[in-house]
Amino acid sequence: MSTRVNTTNRTVLVLLALLLLITSTVGLIIGFGARLTGLALPDKHDPVLSTESLTAANDSPWFWWVIAAGSLVIVLLALRWLLAQFAADRVGHLDLTQNDREGTTTLTAGALSDAVAAEAKTYPGVEDASAHVRDRSGRTLVLALDVAEYADLNAVRSRLEQGVIAHARQALDEPDLPIHIELHPTST
Repeated sequence: MSTRVNTTNRTVLVLLALLLLITSTVGLIIGFGARLTGLALPDKHDPVLSTESLTAANDSPWFWWVIAAGSLVIVLLALRWLLAQFAADRVGHLDLTQNDREGTTTLTAGALSDAVAAEAKTYPGVEDASAHVRDRSGRTLVLALDVAEYADLNAVRSRLEQGVIAHARQALDEPDLPIHIELHPTST
């Protein structure tokens, strides 16, 4: 999931939480029959909608259309949010074709990721590794490593730069391919 989606989710969820907190607090105040000075709150035994409100709603042909339109907007926003959860910036196939007349060359991103992770796992101090290719504003290789507590991080990074990173850049024929390395220390 991208950072943009995570930020949007957090913002929407915080706003929704605040709205629910405020409405539930007002509901509790009304439910316990508390009276606040300056506020005309309904009695806890009063119906939610008065008879006049229901009659006015039923007599206005546009009222239920407005409710339906509002509900439709909420459903569409919910669907858009749901689709954003599945939108990934990960790449499935890498097109390595330089000249269409000579044929096409594609590489599955999974094959590259598996090869990078497998090579990184062979390095001293690396206990586990995973990789994937992202394409937000250009290709980026993301390499996440679980590094042993005793490992020399400078040596691991140097070994990565000389080995797996150089090999990935060579395989993609992109000498300036951005690489994002995440080192996660593990305790044994």
